[in-house]
Amino acid sequence: MITAIGLSTDPTLRHFVAQCRTSGTEVELVDLHDLALADWMFPLPGQDAIWRDGETERHLPAAGRYYVRPIDLSSVVESRRDSLSWQSMVQALNAWLESIGEAIVINRPGHFQDNGSKPLHEALLARRGFLVPPSLTSSDAAALSAFARAPSIVKTISGARADCWGVTPDDFAAFRPESGPVHLQRRVEGADVRAHVVGDSVLALRIDSEATDYRIDGEAAYAPVTLPDALTERMTRTARDMGLIFSGWDFKVDRDGQYWLLEANPMPGYNSYDKRLDGSITAALVALLTEVRR
Repeated sequence: MITAIGLSTDPTLRHFVAQCRTSGTEVELVDLHDLALADWMFPLPGQDAIWRDGETERHLPAAGRYYVRPIDLSSVVESRRDSLSWQSMVQALNAWLESIGEAIVINRPGHFQDNGSKPLHEALLARRGFLVPPSLTSSDAAALSAFARAPSIVKTISGARADCWGVTPDDFAAFRPESGPVHLQRRVEGADVRAHVVGDSVLALRIDSEATDYRIDGEAAYAPVTLPDALTERMTRTARDMGLIFSGWDFKVDRDGQYWLLEANPMPGYNSYDKRLDGSITAALVALLTEVRR
């Protein structure tokens, strides 16, 4: 039995559950909307968790198999009471998921998640030997304008999902420091590659698009691609070092065939890519979650 924990409204979680059921894999969905308002107990370290769904007492086994997307809605719910309920529940759940050493958890929430800060994330990826485009994080209009003289894009500075777009020096003519900081990255011309590392497997798509951000391009062309052996070895080794069973990797491939790493995501929204790969990402996840431990 696989237990999927997250928001029932999350397209990625819904896709995972649907794919499991289509393949005949036994799966249970635990909706965080329900859990946040329930009576729950996450005993530490490493004991079965208990929560009550109405009159029914439900258990989460300490030796279970879990696919988790623990999204915290405490900042967006209306009442302070509900906000505190969400916050305390997600914190307790995350601590419990870290403590259950006999379980298989994809992914344990406390494992290496520095991509909440893009400048730090990029610096650490470069330190691990990946090619990472030069970047600048600044609130100084002159510095931003100077950097943008060469082809550049603006990206979110945090881990929040956001579109990216091209910028020029003129975009910072009226920029004020209190509006910043802004994170700029040197633009790499070429195709995009989205790769998912699942254990020791790498499943990748090449995306050809005229847009700066292919995710908003309805005409983008997708095709499966095999990455160079040296790159896949570095990716899988880095993912293991991060403690990540599952991760999503974004690259640009320049005209010389060099792979420039933009990001490694510890909780990838993978459903649209999985559909283009005939469900092979979910199949790899299920294989890891249902393997017999020796």
